[in-house]
Amino acid sequence: MYLEEFKSGDAFIDTNIFLYNSLQIQKYLKSCKNFLSRIESGEINGFTSVLVLNEVWYKLLVAKVIEKYEVERKDVKGFIKKTPDVFKLSEPKRAVNDIEHFVKILPTPSEAIALAKEYSTKYLLLTSDAIILLR
Repeated sequence: MYLEEFKSGDAFIDTNIFLYNSLQIQKYLKSCKNFLSRIESGEINGFTSVLVLNEVWYKLLVAKVIEKYEVERKDVKGFIKKTPDVFKLSEPKRAVNDIEHFVKILPTPSEAIALAKEYSTKYLLLTSDAIILLR
């Protein structure tokens, strides 16, 4: 299903939709922007998880570090550890704050990690992706 085809109801929004919009990835920008606008207007009920928000924040932080400090992607983790000021970059925090205003954040139950490990094996997923299935 394409985002344009989703007209109403409940929708779980994964990281890529937020990232394509925030990073303005031209190939997907129009459809993501329209989809998120329909969620913001209440036409669609949008849901996400704390894990997705964490991933959005981190990936936006990485993108901004690469852009602002001209660091190669392979060196970003080390650069972040050596340069704690990168946590003051406002864009990742602002993006997550904006998401929290129009998307419902689903709780993550304490038994989630056990189920995520099970789903990870069963469906061949990373645990971070498998835990998203726990809704």
